[in-house]
Amino acid sequence: MNNEKDRQRRYFTYLKISSFLILCLLNTLAYSKDLPLYFYGDTSSNEWYGAIQGLQEANAQGKFLQLNYKLIHKTNLDDVKADKPYAVISSLSPAKLRQALLANPQIPFLNVSSIAEHFSSLCAPNLFHIRPHPSALVAAEAAWKPEGRIEAKAVLWHHSFKKYAAAQLNKRYKKNADRHMNSESWAGWASVKLFSDTLARNGPESEISVVNFLKNSLAFDGQKGKDLFFNGLNYLEQPLLLIHGDKIVGEISTSQILSAESGAFSCK
Repeated sequence: MNNEKDRQRRYFTYLKISSFLILCLLNTLAYSKDLPLYFYGDTSSNEWYGAIQGLQEANAQGKFLQLNYKLIHKTNLDDVKADKPYAVISSLSPAKLRQALLANPQIPFLNVSSIAEHFSSLCAPNLFHIRPHPSALVAAEAAWKPEGRIEAKAVLWHHSFKKYAAAQLNKRYKKNADRHMNSESWAGWASVKLFSDTLARNGPESEISVVNFLKNSLAFDGQKGKDLFFNGLNYLEQPLLLIHGDKIVGEISTSQILSAESGAFSCK
């Protein structure tokens, strides 16, 4: 008789625990927050493949916070104003980028292209440049050359970079994309990751403006050994790598490099 009561007690305990776990799962699914990010660019590009890598890592982090990021390829700029995504990752031409910025002043645009136009021609509070201005790369190479150093090319990223957990990032990307990570793919990865880190820190429903946070409070770990942030020109302040013969020969920071070209200009 006691054995039968024990079996019944265990059975009802099992039912209670199972019901609780099912309710927890349903509650998690019910409150999971979908966060759409729009991508304007070529889906065969390194920027796209880098963004996909960033998406995978963002969702690995986001599942514990019930955040589900979605990277959606778009071609129609009207969709931004109509749908209001959380952010836009862009390799649009300058003309189309201007059009989109004017129509959507509250949505952050993360530019992953290298645009040679003067800083003031594409200045908007909600436009953030992941890659350096071309003049910054030239200035970095010139700053590296004195004192008898060999000539080197300044790049944003290189597949042989190993410090600061860069080797692990390069390995993950090579496995998933079946290609080496380069400056373009790092820019795509960083655009998703820095944005997902911002939402993970503040929450998608936070009253804090994402645009203001990116401008004033960002401290992004881009596997470069220091916190990265956007400067007064809305360019990501970060170390660059100097490459000679496909090998890394040095590092140099973008700090102060842009100031010589931009003068007193600042993108407010």
